[in-house]
Amino acid sequence: MTTTYTVDLCREMHLTMDGVQANSPEEAASLATGLPIYSADEADDCKGMTLSAIVDVQGDREFSPSQVIDFVAALDRAVAVLNMAPRFAVRLFHTDSYQIAARCDSALTLVKGGAQ
Repeated sequence: MTTTYTVDLCREMHLTMDGVQANSPEEAASLATGLPIYSADEADDCKGMTLSAIVDVQGDREFSPSQVIDFVAALDRAVAVLNMAPRFAVRLFHTDSYQIAARCDSALTLVKGGAQ
């Protein structure tokens, strides 16, 4: 028997914050992350990365079987596995597995609020 669920997604969006005054691009990025979404000059869904989901059985008001699906943690594990495996070529992207892991790791650092 299938179950009907309510799914709340935490998804990356493209927000444009004009007029952020800072001493460096890194500082501007850091300051912009602290601004509320409604202060964005432009917002676009951009079909960005889905970071996590909270899944509940539809109609359950106590949210007892709620489950958080953390896609960022899964990507963290994938990067760790890529770094432990022997290096292999990824011809489709004209690179190798370690370079892909490094790029994913840089993106994860940004997603988690750190500097690149």
